[in-house]
Amino acid sequence: MASGYTENYGLCQWQGEDKFLREEFNQDNAKIDAALGGLRTGLDAAAYNVYNLILQNYYEGKYTGYKRGLIFDGFLDESGVEEKDDELLVRDKALRLSSVDEESWTDAGSSYGTPYYGAFYTQTRTAVGAGVLAGFRFTIRYTGSSSTVKLQIWLNGTQVREQEVTFTTLTGNREVTLEEPLLLLPGDQYWLGFPKGGASSLDFAVTSENCLAGTALITPLAAEEGTLTVTEQAMPEGCAQVMLFARSAGGAVTPTLAGTELTLYSTRQTQTMDGIACTEQEWRGSAPAGETLTLTWTLTAGEDGCTLYDYGLLLL
Repeated sequence: MASGYTENYGLCQWQGEDKFLREEFNQDNAKIDAALGGLRTGLDAAAYNVYNLILQNYYEGKYTGYKRGLIFDGFLDESGVEEKDDELLVRDKALRLSSVDEESWTDAGSSYGTPYYGAFYTQTRTAVGAGVLAGFRFTIRYTGSSSTVKLQIWLNGTQVREQEVTFTTLTGNREVTLEEPLLLLPGDQYWLGFPKGGASSLDFAVTSENCLAGTALITPLAAEEGTLTVTEQAMPEGCAQVMLFARSAGGAVTPTLAGTELTLYSTRQTQTMDGIACTEQEWRGSAPAGETLTLTWTLTAGEDGCTLYDYGLLLL
């Protein structure tokens, strides 16, 4: 039986004349295991807190790069993206993959109206899928020499595009290509058209509801799967392990680090920093060899698509 104990954890300290008891060894092992387990839990919590803190600073504009030992992104823009499939869309603080296309549509005209006496816009559309609005084809009846009007595009109640369109003597179909195409996501409400202006001799075809008639030219962007590669980073010295956190919704997200899939460690339901319900996953693995680090995400769309809100890779 031990005649002395250590100061912090009360581990047995045997003297020369002491007898060894199996129970004492088992008690010591239990104390050591509990202490190491608490240390591991503390490190995990600290790593997770770093991930959240850095992302918060990023969203608030307090940080604009990468810290040593941490690669992260909240998808405010595409600055952290090396390359991605066209179907993966960065907007509204997320990387998104839609399982449904937003397709071109046509509203037929039944008569003519003129913007000289009032504005004409298409009916409001609600996007059912993902796509890029690239242009608009409409029909005019014009007998003047020249007239310039402004084509406006509205998205979710806000005017987001405006460009001038000049007409010379022309009657029939006219197609306008947008100088800056507009990304559309499921649920977006959008419309386009011409405000009051122009010439009395410029007539636009309108629908029976007196909305602007025409065809919206949309490139569909749905896919079953999409891949994004993060901007390559230098590998910090002395790293042995990695921890990767990510928040997502719908479908599935799969990370690959230097060509190797990580081991999924935990999954839980939580919220993004903006309060959106999502799933949070954590992966762990060994730090890859080499001087640079490549992280790849594969998104697989479910019935409602897939959204990756943010991620943080810690190198330990």
